[in-house]
Amino acid sequence: MELFGEYIKKYKLDNEITLAGSFCTGKCNRQGVTVQFDDEIVTGITKDDFKEVFKKYVLDPLSVKEI
Repeated sequence: MELFGEYIKKYKLDNEITLAGSFCTGKCNRQGVTVQFDDEIVTGITKDDFKEVFKKYVLDPLSVKEI
């Protein structure tokens, strides 16, 4: 979750995105974190695939270019 916070600040998306934590979304697994983007739940996000997930679910829908 820390990476999401860092990248939201890096891309100045504080006013576009609400980051909230929860202990369980009912889809938990033992690898990575589970994140909900609007109505879609993505499980198993790790540091290794974070950038790809952030681009697909945050930057692309908001038409923000990677920096």
